[in-house]
Amino acid sequence: MSEGLMQNMFWLAFGGLALVSLGCAALLHHEVQRSRLAGRLHRAKASTPPRQGTRPTGQGGSFAHAVRSARAVIAGIGERFAAVLGGEAHDTASELASTGFRSRDALLIYAFLKTVLPLIAVTVGLVWMLATTNIGIDMLFPAAKVIAAALFLSKGVDYVVSHRCRCRCCRTSSSRA
Repeated sequence: MSEGLMQNMFWLAFGGLALVSLGCAALLHHEVQRSRLAGRLHRAKASTPPRQGTRPTGQGGSFAHAVRSARAVIAGIGERFAAVLGGEAHDTASELASTGFRSRDALLIYAFLKTVLPLIAVTVGLVWMLATTNIGIDMLFPAAKVIAAALFLSKGVDYVVSHRCRCRCCRTSSSRA
């Protein structure tokens, strides 16, 4: 591969990474603004007590806050992708509940993982493929690997849920006997 082509692909990949980072930052900023507005609306309606200078007990430190923030962002993205599930959303929610994922965001996180993980795999795989393979017929086998990885990740989410369901069902039936 010529050096000029490699340099162009590098800058294309770098620009894509910068755009994805910018998009994530914008999404995080939007989510922070939305949560602030929701908090102000709740306080204005007096449905929650006014904000105090100290944290409530059990809230945790910065790591717990980061986990809650990441979960909120994933749930927000999952809401946007929940339409992908369509009519099977009720069945999927009951299956998730039977595996022990009973939070109200479980279906949204499931939809996020089911759609975003394969997209990330395809994006990373295409960048890898373009960086390591000559353009032409030689790209056929690496492209098949990328597609297989994306399908594996998509079906992997279903496998993890069904495996946990089987394990929980086996434990509950053996404890009843």
